[in-house]
Amino acid sequence: LADVATAFEDALEQLTGVTRVERTGVPEREVQVVVDPVALAQYQLQVTDIVRAIDAHNSTVPVGQLEIDGTAYNVALEGDVQNASAIETIPVATRGAVPIYVRDVATVVDGFAEAATRTRFSEAGNPSQNAVNFAVYKQAGGDITRITERVNQRVTELQADDGLLSSCTVATVL
Repeated sequence: LADVATAFEDALEQLTGVTRVERTGVPEREVQVVVDPVALAQYQLQVTDIVRAIDAHNSTVPVGQLEIDGTAYNVALEGDVQNASAIETIPVATRGAVPIYVRDVATVVDGFAEAATRTRFSEAGNPSQNAVNFAVYKQAGGDITRITERVNQRVTELQADDGLLSSCTVATVL
């Protein structure tokens, strides 16, 4: 669902007159690095050594957490690494010519952030269901009628039999 929502968001942002699209209802990807304090002590390392090593490798990871002894530290990283397993192989330090990797002092978990909000939708008196909401913002001075027509046309195209939204139920709320 997250991949479909991201692709849909990107498709709408490419439309003339649309400045941005915000979505709610889809959990964001998050990578957590859960540090083993015993391993840190064994290798004489600090949490900051791990953060610096990951940052130095220019890792692309959405905002996540570094956790030690039940305390979570938020970490935002941007760059080239696309998955959690790549973070595990980042060297943190060297002891006696032997590299110490993130996996030696922490467990890396690729998952989803805790939901800050929930989005639900009910139509025609039916029970509400989980939903994804997209708020589309127009450019200043843009013609709201034309922009709305473009958005609706793109949604219709994406709902075609082989389209991105072919397996989704779509409701427009103005």
